[in-house]
Amino acid sequence: MSLLTTTNNSQGIFRPDHGRSQEAEGLKGRILAIFTGLENRSISRGWRNALRDEVQTLHEDCAVENWDGEGALPITIDVASRAKRIVDLLPEGIISPDVVSVPNGQIMLEWIGSRNIMLNVMISGEKAVYAGILGRERPSGQWTDLDNFSNPLARDLRAYFLSR
Repeated sequence: MSLLTTTNNSQGIFRPDHGRSQEAEGLKGRILAIFTGLENRSISRGWRNALRDEVQTLHEDCAVENWDGEGALPITIDVASRAKRIVDLLPEGIISPDVVSVPNGQIMLEWIGSRNIMLNVMISGEKAVYAGILGRERPSGQWTDLDNFSNPLARDLRAYFLSR
């Protein structure tokens, strides 16, 4: 016998090492494939992947100068890469922002809850700047070190933009 798994109270579930039918082995393979697929398609990964895809599409659509017909600067690969990195750092459980191209070559992540509840993150190749209207509060800040994600921004996103 071999140990298959343990339960919460540390009791093992054992299975015999021999005597399994081909049907049982096939079922085991299908179950493992389902669980592997679920791990790779978690809600948070799906949410983040969709945002990353939006950023990539925006970069591809706006990678040339004058992409808007009015003299807009191109969105560079550096800006798109930084935006994707910020998407990876967003707190779990928040609503998905709109991804917007900006004529000065930046990408903006925008959350709008209501007329008095909104928050924007402007992303350039060098830094990210955020500003919001959260009722009576007007939070703002910037950061350049993506390994040190802004705690006030994460706090505000969790407080005002949790998905329900």
